[in-house]
Amino acid sequence: MELDNYIIDHEINKENFNRLIEQFDKKNFIPFIGAGPSVPTGEPNWDELFKRMKQSLKIRVNRSKYSDGSYNYPKSFSKLFKKMNDKSKFFEEVFRNIEPTETSYTAFYIHLVNTFDSYITTNYDTPIEQAYLNQKGQKIRRYFFTCYDLQNLSNSIVYLHGHKDINFAILKEEDYDYFYPTVSKKSGIPILEDFLEKVYTKNTMIFIGFSFTDRYTLKFFEYLATKHKSRNHFLLTWEMDRFYSAHQKRAEEYKKIGEKERAKEEEQKYYQDFIRLNIYPIVYKRNIFVERLLEKLERKAQIPEIESYPITGEVG
Repeated sequence: MELDNYIIDHEINKENFNRLIEQFDKKNFIPFIGAGPSVPTGEPNWDELFKRMKQSLKIRVNRSKYSDGSYNYPKSFSKLFKKMNDKSKFFEEVFRNIEPTETSYTAFYIHLVNTFDSYITTNYDTPIEQAYLNQKGQKIRRYFFTCYDLQNLSNSIVYLHGHKDINFAILKEEDYDYFYPTVSKKSGIPILEDFLEKVYTKNTMIFIGFSFTDRYTLKFFEYLATKHKSRNHFLLTWEMDRFYSAHQKRAEEYKKIGEKERAKEEEQKYYQDFIRLNIYPIVYKRNIFVERLLEKLERKAQIPEIESYPITGEVG
């Protein structure tokens, strides 16, 4: 099946897909990996992690919500932390509860490391490392929160939000406030923000399994978009993503009452909201699309560039 059959049939969506294929260059593209690919390994999403920690800690606390009714997990984990008797055990408990239970890594990660050789992730786990070691026969270099020199990103992974080996993760509201001071307007350290700004302006990011429900990250990219006229970045997202499905739901409501133009505007708004951030969404219908796309990009990366020579007029 052709790849474009796996994506939503929308003009902007197809344009974004073609743009990605045309622009792909392994040297400049860096994948930004969210929690989505880790779920098939048996690791919990934020909701499940919160439930597991409440159960293991025997603490009763309700999740906090944003004004739109969605869950505010940084604030929820802060509430959980404050109720702990021994707060020094918080991160140990976090990492104990995110261990994979199904597999160390999936086929997705094999395709990922065969396509790219540097990675940014907000996860705290190790499937990228393990797949990299298995496929390439060597260990990957690791950085936490930042890599100060983008020239050294090759064969590296940046754990943007911490890792179990340093027993720290950006999870609580206070942690986010400290590492995203531009967003929180509170005192903190901008090393993570500085790194993201460099990558945003110097490289092309492709977000995979990252839904932007992390509002600190979303607001920081909104800030970057107002500050820089950046190169293009790309977002691969499933049609059941909360942001996309909310727009679709409203569009369907307009269609039911015969407001076709408003329905069209609502469908376009999802794409336009991200494009304003210099991020081009590609909405897919089946998860296998991501693996097939990585296979295609991997093949493209293996095709050597044809060296061009000036025309002199002489015939050899």
